[in-house]
Amino acid sequence: MHPGLILFEYLRGVLSRISTHPHRLIHELTPAGWKAAREAATAQHG
Repeated sequence: MHPGLILFEYLRGVLSRISTHPHRLIHELTPAGWKAAREAATAQHG
């Protein structure tokens, strides 16, 4: 598992998005991609 990743939060986030997530952005659902997207969203919202 990717360092700094909380397994339950990752699985909940991925499973809630997987059916509607665009195929071209599938990399965002990998552990590293999910963590990076979450950190970017957190940084934008302060």
